[in-house]
Amino acid sequence: MPEPEFESRAAAFRTIFYRTISAERKFGSLGLKEGQVKSLQHALNKGKISRLEYEQIAGVKSATAKRQIADLVKKRILAKKGSGTVFWYEIVKDNP
Repeated sequence: MPEPEFESRAAAFRTIFYRTISAERKFGSLGLKEGQVKSLQHALNKGKISRLEYEQIAGVKSATAKRQIADLVKKRILAKKGSGTVFWYEIVKDNP
């Protein structure tokens, strides 16, 4: 669940709770594999996902993870961030 936001105004205090979006609900109509959906849920919750995390969550080997991640990047669901050997993937903000 995303961290709550706290605001203090004059004589009032407000806490804002953000609803967690289900990856299955958000991406379910795209015909993704179960491991892809689980990994996308992790990326939604944590803000990013690495290839190694993807392998562990999806229960796939490195080559399969690379193919499945490439598919998600091609569909503009994930975007590669970072540079060189230090990189990760984040959910594209303007996807369905």
